[in-house]
Amino acid sequence: MNPTFQGSANNIIAKQLIRKTLLFAGLTMLLLSIIIGCVAYYFEKESLQRQFHKIESSYIDSIRTALWISDTEMIDALLMGIGDFHEIEYAGIYVNGILFSETGQKSTDQEMDWISPITHLYDGKTYQLGELHVQKNDGFVKKQIFRTVFIAVATQVLSILIICGAVLWLMYHSVIQRLLVITSYTSAMSMESLGTPLILEKSSEPPDELDALTDAINHMRLNLHHEFIHRKKAEESVREHRDNLEKIVEERTGILKSTNEKLIQEIDERKEIESEREALIEKLQDALSDIKQLTGLLPICSHCKKIRDDKGYWQQIEQYIHEHSDAQFSHGICQECAKKYYPDMELYEE
Repeated sequence: MNPTFQGSANNIIAKQLIRKTLLFAGLTMLLLSIIIGCVAYYFEKESLQRQFHKIESSYIDSIRTALWISDTEMIDALLMGIGDFHEIEYAGIYVNGILFSETGQKSTDQEMDWISPITHLYDGKTYQLGELHVQKNDGFVKKQIFRTVFIAVATQVLSILIICGAVLWLMYHSVIQRLLVITSYTSAMSMESLGTPLILEKSSEPPDELDALTDAINHMRLNLHHEFIHRKKAEESVREHRDNLEKIVEERTGILKSTNEKLIQEIDERKEIESEREALIEKLQDALSDIKQLTGLLPICSHCKKIRDDKGYWQQIEQYIHEHSDAQFSHGICQECAKKYYPDMELYEE
């Protein structure tokens, strides 16, 4: 009975692909939101700076003149005119750090605060008259940035979801389903199923990469079948060679064992010879230690024949030789001395 191979019902690959795609899309949208927010904030700041410079070019000269002549009504009117600008929340004039006149409600947000010094040149001297403080509506700026980011992100989210949905649908029907069939076939492959080829439903013409993968798997299946047969023959050959090798090893082991015994015997003999040699050397060393020799120049008296020792004392030649060697003396008399000293005694007969 030929086994059947079907795709997994769990669709794990599809779920993982969808999960990773959505994760990538979410990270992309988050990064895109940050970039759009930064760009919107930058352009809003540029727009704010342009508006502040426009106020400065239009009102600063009139405010300088009004401060110089201390015309408070004119200053109030000018500040109200600045407050009429689009989304200007506060305008005030400070003299020496003290509030002189203002319109609107001042906010603590320093990022939307613009300060312009007011100076007046008179008689060659520059006088510091005060400072013009202008603030834009912080809530309006945040709404502008939020609206820009929301529109951009919403558009990108919709585009990404549509594209991801289309890509996932195409991937699932053209790739994932066929991959599931291939995965199921390869996971169930065994020596008994090598005779069953992998048949994949053709999805398009000409053949695509999955068709090439199917052909490769079927080619591998045939190679495995041939290799399986070749492996059995090789195992039988290896078994025969192993038996022969065991016999050779057994014979060589016997030879090595015999040789090892001979070597052990020779080693024992050599150890015995070495022990005898060391004993002989020890005896020779003991004999040498008992031998005393007389060497060098011996100072001897030319008349009495006494010998001077190392300490400067003169000794009889018999005593000196006895102390410096193992020789023993036995006194006698020669023929000449016998005739000379004992002429009456015939010690040596003719």
